[in-house]
Amino acid sequence: MIGIPETGTPEALAFWTAFWPALWSGAIYSVICGIVVGVIVGIVLILFQKGSEKRAIAQNHARDLSLKMDQLRNAISLEDVVTITHAKDTMPAPATAVLQALSDSPLTLWRETLPKKAIILDAAINLQKCCANYNGIASAVDHELRQQVRAYNHAKTLQSINDKPYHMYAVGKMLDFSGESLLQWVSSTSRTVEPYEKVWETIRQTGRVVQLMPQLQQARGAVLDAVETIRRTINA
Repeated sequence: MIGIPETGTPEALAFWTAFWPALWSGAIYSVICGIVVGVIVGIVLILFQKGSEKRAIAQNHARDLSLKMDQLRNAISLEDVVTITHAKDTMPAPATAVLQALSDSPLTLWRETLPKKAIILDAAINLQKCCANYNGIASAVDHELRQQVRAYNHAKTLQSINDKPYHMYAVGKMLDFSGESLLQWVSSTSRTVEPYEKVWETIRQTGRVVQLMPQLQQARGAVLDAVETIRRTINA
């Protein structure tokens, strides 16, 4: 009969000698198995939670981007009306509107969470870079023109109030506008571009304007190309 052998017998000694190690090894095995299972379950739950959080974040970002797309459509539909008060004011109007629409948008983060929207997001990020480059060059142009125009008018004993029209004329010329087309914007009395052309020729021969002019034109062209890329992407 199977059971516990009578105490004091060789069989009892053999039984208890085998029983206690088996009992402890089984208990330890159960504890280890429980820990392993608990760790695995915990990892699975953490991964599932993170996956759920990522999906929720992606959904929120997709909704935010969808709202921005409507604003971008309106922005790129604007006409490129050029203002020549300062070089920085010559930023293409659609680009300015796009920058304003995206001013509070985490484009780089959206790029990570919305890989399917990479084309439009890359285009928007590129526009931001092109506009930043253009603003840097335009600021240098304005600084140079202020110095050159002031020096010219100072030599003619003219006060600084007379500088603005010549500054505007020079900005327009740097963007390849004709003198005749600029005259209506810089003067309400003069019927000839001659005085403005004189200042412009002097400016071109001194300082950094001759180096900055092609840089300004190329940078503005890059901005217009970036806007067109966004337009094509949205309308695709």
